[in-house]
Amino acid sequence: MVGAVTVAAEELPAQQEIDVVWTKSDGIRPEIFLTTNSGGTWSDPVMVTDDYFDNMHPVIDRDSGGTRWLFWTAYDNNRTEIRYTTGIAGEWEKSKSLASEMKSNSGPSAVIDKNDAVWVVWSASDGDLDDIYYAVNKDGEWSETQILHEPNEVPDTLPVIELNGEDGVSVSWKQLQDDKYVSVSSVYDGSEWSSPDVVQESDEPENEDSGADKIVLPDFLGNGGMIFVRAYQN
Repeated sequence: MVGAVTVAAEELPAQQEIDVVWTKSDGIRPEIFLTTNSGGTWSDPVMVTDDYFDNMHPVIDRDSGGTRWLFWTAYDNNRTEIRYTTGIAGEWEKSKSLASEMKSNSGPSAVIDKNDAVWVVWSASDGDLDDIYYAVNKDGEWSETQILHEPNEVPDTLPVIELNGEDGVSVSWKQLQDDKYVSVSSVYDGSEWSSPDVVQESDEPENEDSGADKIVLPDFLGNGGMIFVRAYQN
């Protein structure tokens, strides 16, 4: 057994479906694979990507119509970009690149809100310090790619986006402050992002057995990293 991912109990309703996406070599280069657990059984792995990129760091979410949105980092000839594809009923569209003027784009995080707007954040740079960028897809149209925070002279990296209440989204990431990385967070209020606030992190270790269920991952994932798990309420 590969291991287990701990998820808060309230995130695991009785009726649920779980997607797992991960990076694994097809014998030539890293590709993105998907398996779904519905009714307690894992589907056979599906290789979603098949191209000349090195594909890594996948994330996935699903809209209200059942369409899955899959994002990842693609490496090619000293350039990295964020690519994505959509799929429904096991049929996947040809992958596309998210627009960015930066040479390096990596580590996407994505979430779909209650209005089916698709929010994506990632780290990007032109060979200097990373900043956090974002784009939103509403009704099939992508917004302009923009920097999320005010320009600064420190690295900003490893963004994670999540729903924030009924109508908003928030992004947390790592920022270098006083020679150490701290967690900061920004909230979108419908028109703009708030100034990043430092997130106070607890020094106490989490108790994985307290009020939590475990998702046991299938053996065929192997021992590699870059595994992302998403649970849905049906």
